Amino acid sequence: MINLFEYIKENKELNTLLMYECDIYFYKQSKETDFFSNDEVYSMPCEAFAKDGSGGEFVFLNDGSIYV
Repeated sequence: MINLFEYIKENKELNTLLMYECDIYFYKQSKETDFFSNDEVYSMPCEAFAKDGSGGEFVFLNDGSIYV
């Protein structure tokens, strides 16, 4: 069974809809956040999976939650 996140990320039509309607751009693969270079400190490890048009990132936190 494919998880919901993978389904959304891999579904081109849904991905395009989210990009145009919600301004969310999924990375091809998860990566370290871009904000570490801004001297921001996170209280737990995280992995970025998408960004919005203003440059904000969506990250998975170690506890399974999502932070924007």
